[in-house]
Amino acid sequence: MVLHRAYLKRQLPLPPATKAPRRFTSDELRVWNLIATRPTPIGAAGAPARAAIKALMQKTGATSEEHLVRLGHQYRLLTGPDETP
Repeated sequence: MVLHRAYLKRQLPLPPATKAPRRFTSDELRVWNLIATRPTPIGAAGAPARAAIKALMQKTGATSEEHLVRLGHQYRLLTGPDETP
């Protein structure tokens, strides 16, 4: 996703760090990472992927895949090579 790459390349400043309001499972983190690293939105993927994205969006309150990526960086759950969670 363009937004994720822009954060990683420091073309955009990272959002201020905040603690995630809840815990996320390894499966949820994997979905989050897939959303961030794919060049195209995975919302167009099959029904299981769409259901996983929808559930993660509901849990986080995100309104779009881009919003999920922003939250992932804000919570420091999506990290780049020189960041630590």
